[in-house]
Amino acid sequence: MFNTLENGGILLIDELENGLHLSLAKEIVGLFTNDKTNPNGAQLICTSHQPLLISENVRRDQVWIANKNKYGKSSLQRMSDLKTSRAKINLSNRLLEGAFGCNPEPFFNITHE
Repeated sequence: MFNTLENGGILLIDELENGLHLSLAKEIVGLFTNDKTNPNGAQLICTSHQPLLISENVRRDQVWIANKNKYGKSSLQRMSDLKTSRAKINLSNRLLEGAFGCNPEPFFNITHE
């Protein structure tokens, strides 16, 4: 990771938060969004199920959302292409609220009597 930050390039990480405390995962994202720690424009491409990784330092055009339809086909959408208010919004809270089509679909049906 530090080699990528120092020399530029691309770092790919699947499920960035897996095995890391949320604050450490956010720190890694922060290293890539800070001009001082990333002087050569290195890119971090990561997957995550943790919307709280998205901080105020991450722009909407840097976030892509993967959705799977009922046939199991996945598609990617850039968050900046989704119709939302232009006002500054807390992206992680919006994702947790189910905005941008990020509500999980239940795959089971439990009825309580």
